[in-house]
Amino acid sequence: MNWLGLLLISITGYGVSNTLVRYYSTRISPLAGAILLSAGALATALVVLFIQTITGGKIPTLGKDTVITGLLSGMFFTGAVLLFNTTLSRSVPLSIAVPILVGGIGVAGVISGVAVFHESLSVMKFIGVSVILVGTVLLAKG
Repeated sequence: MNWLGLLLISITGYGVSNTLVRYYSTRISPLAGAILLSAGALATALVVLFIQTITGGKIPTLGKDTVITGLLSGMFFTGAVLLFNTTLSRSVPLSIAVPILVGGIGVAGVISGVAVFHESLSVMKFIGVSVILVGTVLLAKG
């Protein structure tokens, strides 16, 4: 499958996940929601690993650097989920919170791509980031 197909499936998964997070955010504590979401992610990863193992697929090898960066990534992700759950528990509409979150992630992705991975920042990328920021402000005023 090409990258666009994978991205579309990812978008669908995030959409379903965000809808479920909004549903439970007013029913349980943000911390409990983050724990459940992280447990669900771990269970999914273990199922995929099991399927790869029994079908002869490639089993990931872990080095010290990948374990450390993976754990740090998971910690930041879980912290972000906790903050997002807290935001939604305060009755922020999903139709406002998710686009602002995604827009911010897009801008952060461009910044880290340029600053950390030395990707180019073309005029079109700059315009795109500007449009995202304007859209985020409009949604926030919403």
